[in-house]
Amino acid sequence: MNCSSENNEEIAQLVSEAESSLLPVKSRAKYEKSYQLFCHWRNEKDVQGASEDILIAYFCEKVKILKASTLWSLYSMVKSTLQINENVDISAYKKLLAYLKRQNDNYLANTLYNYKPFNLVPYGHSCWMRAWFLFYNKLNDVILLADIFENFKDRCLKTYGLDPAHYHTPPGYIWDCMLKLWSAIG
Repeated sequence: MNCSSENNEEIAQLVSEAESSLLPVKSRAKYEKSYQLFCHWRNEKDVQGASEDILIAYFCEKVKILKASTLWSLYSMVKSTLQINENVDISAYKKLLAYLKRQNDNYLANTLYNYKPFNLVPYGHSCWMRAWFLFYNKLNDVILLADIFENFKDRCLKTYGLDPAHYHTPPGYIWDCMLKLWSAIG
């Protein structure tokens, strides 16, 4: 009997070591903090377990203060810690996933706001039209320059057999072209 109790303690220790390695090492503190915040929220609301309705209510409160991308990070951390600590798999909660995806639909990253006309409407119609016109011209210039460089590279490869992309400065490239031409002539 004593032997089996020692084995049980040894197995329990091995299991706890394995469970501690399930979370990422660098962000372990964030995972544990997100789980503690969820547990604290459950205690405040006086609810037990981690049912789908409880998690939807939790994320409903978090939607008010977090961006969509942060919400998904929180979901991932809570999902992992609930799986480890309470053996609950919330990835099967379809309503919760649908709710989080719906929150993501209304979210636009800050970089997407740079050239949106509705951000410029308060300044007048001509302002956002001008912004779109300037943006289009910059984009068009970049595309034309890329096309010119591509044609230049193709012509240089065909004429001299040299790739201008492999040279740091134009004089070095011109020197090699000159040597190539003189060796072909002479």
